[in-house]
Amino acid sequence: MAAVSGSDEAAAGTGLVGSLPAPAAPWMSWSRTSSAVLAHFESLMLAGVSSPIRVAHVPVRVVLDTSGGGGGASDPGHGSFNSNTGGGDGPTSTPVVVARSQCFQGGEQQQAREHALEINTLMPIEHGDADAMAADPRPPLVLLHGFGGGIGLWSLNIDELSKQYRVYAIDLLGFGRSSRPKIAHLPKSVAESEDLVVETLEAWRKAVGLDRFYLAGHSFGGYQAGLYALRHPHRVSHLIFVDPWGFPRQPLEDLDARSTRPLWVRSLLFVLQRLNHPLTALRIAGPFGRSLLERARPDIALKYASLAEPDTVYKYIFHLNAQAPAGEAIFATFNTGMAWAKRPFIERVQDLHPELPCTFIYGERTWMDRSMADVTQELRCGMAPVFSFVVPNAGHQVFAENHTGFNTHLTAVRDLPTADIAAPTKSGCGQSQASPARPAEASCCAH
Repeated sequence: MAAVSGSDEAAAGTGLVGSLPAPAAPWMSWSRTSSAVLAHFESLMLAGVSSPIRVAHVPVRVVLDTSGGGGGASDPGHGSFNSNTGGGDGPTSTPVVVARSQCFQGGEQQQAREHALEINTLMPIEHGDADAMAADPRPPLVLLHGFGGGIGLWSLNIDELSKQYRVYAIDLLGFGRSSRPKIAHLPKSVAESEDLVVETLEAWRKAVGLDRFYLAGHSFGGYQAGLYALRHPHRVSHLIFVDPWGFPRQPLEDLDARSTRPLWVRSLLFVLQRLNHPLTALRIAGPFGRSLLERARPDIALKYASLAEPDTVYKYIFHLNAQAPAGEAIFATFNTGMAWAKRPFIERVQDLHPELPCTFIYGERTWMDRSMADVTQELRCGMAPVFSFVVPNAGHQVFAENHTGFNTHLTAVRDLPTADIAAPTKSGCGQSQASPARPAEASCCAH
């Protein structure tokens, strides 16, 4: 893949390099960034991957039912995104596979808002070759990055994981090189945001033609993986939470502290939240954002020391987050107090299908609450097993800080139990009814 030098990077931000377009948005001009420049640094991040992979945009359509009459399987009664195809799930020559079924209630068609999206996808190079895929004994593994991340950050993991899995990784909606919808067009409620991220992933699954897969999500990606598994459990063989965000409840002392803060502090925090803090600072810093990132996190270069140029990872992360903040706007609907989930996932783990096994992988030095794995084991006692692993010499970015240990644990998940959950049955208007749960082997303390 082509590389961009430092001077090329600056020129590209002003539209002076070859066919690279000039940025349209003010923050792009100030930050000297563009989707084309981001693509270059993504290619540099992946240049050391020896496994045969390719990166492509997968187009999908997701339709938001705003009538309030639909409701997803995980939260009935609110508006929902519909990703029904009315046909099979296999890949198509033009994988725009999502079309809304025509449902009528009270003689009137439900209101809907359609999102035409593209999901940036890393996939095995043989994807789409039916014979090669059928002959490959490796199961698919889908990787979801965390807040502010992108597919390039998995560069230290792809080769090792590819020995046991067919590895797919996507840029989450609003992040990386996936679509960044206009903020004004994004949902403002938690329920509709859940529908958006879940059914975008489901539409992507249909487009690439996966049937059942291992699903692993890091941080905010772990939260989204959990949401997907709540609604589409029959598509998930094993659910893997990698240092996940959004599990614990917000402590009462944190709420008390917020109420006693001075007015100016509360006002500042309110403004920062509205500005999608903390990455707003990176965009405000413009061309100085990258050096700001280097000074704030000098450890990042050490994690990716194998890269040909040590500052490549800083350039990649900067350009990931110097663009339109659609992903941050989506995240803002999920979080409160800039740290906690409005709907803590620990309150929903019992709603995961009883036959679905789960694994937690934490870094030893993480700032996330590792006790959530134990609590999940207790809450799901009598259901499918819950496993937990701690990777030594690693923090929250466990997949990079000790990639060898992380790869070993994630590879070992293939030897753990998997789910074979029956597909739900359809009942009017494209909605589905959950299939009856079958007894599962109980395990409360699987480590």
